[in-house]
Amino acid sequence: MPAKLCRMNEPESSAPCDLLVWDSAFWGFPVAQVRGNHLTMELAEAIDYWCAAHQVACLYFLATSDDPGTVRSAEDAAFRLVDTRISGVITAERFSLLVPVVPRPALAIRHATPDDLPTLQRLAAASFLTTRFYFDENFPRARCGELYAQWVADSVRRASDVVLVAEGPEGLAGYVSIQHSPEAPRAQFGLLNVTPGARRQGIAQELMRDGLAWCTARGINEVVGVTQGRNIAVQAFNCRVGFITESCQLWYHKWYWLPGKRATNQ
Repeated sequence: MPAKLCRMNEPESSAPCDLLVWDSAFWGFPVAQVRGNHLTMELAEAIDYWCAAHQVACLYFLATSDDPGTVRSAEDAAFRLVDTRISGVITAERFSLLVPVVPRPALAIRHATPDDLPTLQRLAAASFLTTRFYFDENFPRARCGELYAQWVADSVRRASDVVLVAEGPEGLAGYVSIQHSPEAPRAQFGLLNVTPGARRQGIAQELMRDGLAWCTARGINEVVGVTQGRNIAVQAFNCRVGFITESCQLWYHKWYWLPGKRATNQ
């Protein structure tokens, strides 16, 4: 998700959290994220103090899943588990070995243009229902859809991203976004989406094939993909096309106060 980090007046080495400017502006209340992937009760106390000083409403914590102390501390400190983050990596070579080329003369894949945005945003707003924002019922459901609509719009407009769309006889059938920073050795698939009526026709595979080709042409050999532990369909797809799982992490949210309701326990 697009998220610029804003560090406050504390020295960078001492602040336990980062205030997320993009998220805060989008949701309309201060949102922060814990630095690092481990937690102790001592650190949790410092985090609470920092969040109180910065009037944080919602705090994200992406935790390692293999440290019992971190998980126990998160639970004891009133963090709530909202997602399991599964990250995998794929190469164009491995994809080609597993996914044969199937001629689809009626399907054209091209770069997205601003004219595609209304359709892309409608599709994004109605998808991704297994993500942590939908799972956390403190986030307004309608705004969750708008978040993904904004995400795909930002990807189309941002020079560092590329969005490929699949166009069939009935119009736009799906899209994939790719994020890459010049200094990074890898790219990352952002959003991959196919319209409900066009699913199970190999369109997602063709979008991924062209996305990997785009990366290979720029000297990027590995591309990361991320999904949710509860999204079994995407996990199965990723296995079929050649993703190799690299990590399993836990997303936690902690609410200090809800929009319209200020907590008294800070």
